[in-house]
Amino acid sequence: MHLFIYYKFQPADFPDVESQARELIEQVEMAIPGVHAQLLKRPEASGSGEQTWMETYRCEVAQFEALKDCVVTTAVRLNLPTQRRLEVFVPV
Repeated sequence: MHLFIYYKFQPADFPDVESQARELIEQVEMAIPGVHAQLLKRPEASGSGEQTWMETYRCEVAQFEALKDCVVTTAVRLNLPTQRRLEVFVPV
């Protein structure tokens, strides 16, 4: 299964977002063996200066609920932007 999480933020509101997002991914990968994660962002900011970032996670079906719970709780603890949108995709 694939979990995609994207969020928009003003860089001044979250100056440490990169280190926090990388810490999140590292903690999730350590907590749930076999998870593959990646951190992405849009190449340009929006007209209002917002950045759009995305975390992607790939895991086995049996790991999915644990992955989702781990990502959500760790993101809150690390003070990542709270308007995080979660999308789930499965192979065709």
